Amino acid sequence: RFDERFFLYCEDTDLCRRLRKRGRILYVPSLSVVHDLGSSSSQNRWRAVARYNHGKELYFRLHHGWAAWALCLVLDRLGALLRLVVWSLIALASGLRQERRSQVALFARVLAAPIFGPLK
Repeated sequence: RFDERFFLYCEDTDLCRRLRKRGRILYVPSLSVVHDLGSSSSQNRWRAVARYNHGKELYFRLHHGWAAWALCLVLDRLGALLRLVVWSLIALASGLRQERRSQVALFARVLAAPIFGPLK
C-alpha cells in the first residue's frame, strides 16, 4: 500500500523500497505505465514544488535518518533561496515582467512552505 503521508511525489519510490525490503520484486515486461506529465501539478506551480520537496524530505527522513533528512531540507531551502535571488535579479533587470514576478513569488512561497505535514 502507498503511504498516505506522501502526496504526489516520492510515494512510488517509498513503496518500491518497502516492497524490495520484503523481498517482493515483480517484473512484468508486458505491462506499461503512461505518465501524463504535469496533469496533477500544472494548476498551482508553487504547491507542486513545495509538495515535491515535502515528499523528498519525508522519504529521506523515513529511510535515511535524521541527518540525511536535515541535509536534504537545508539543500532544498538553499536551492529555493538561490532561485529566489536569481529570479529577483532577473526580474529587476528585465523590468519586472509578469512571468519574472511569478517566479520570484513561486520561490518565496516555497521557502515559506511548512517543513512538517501536508500543505493546505
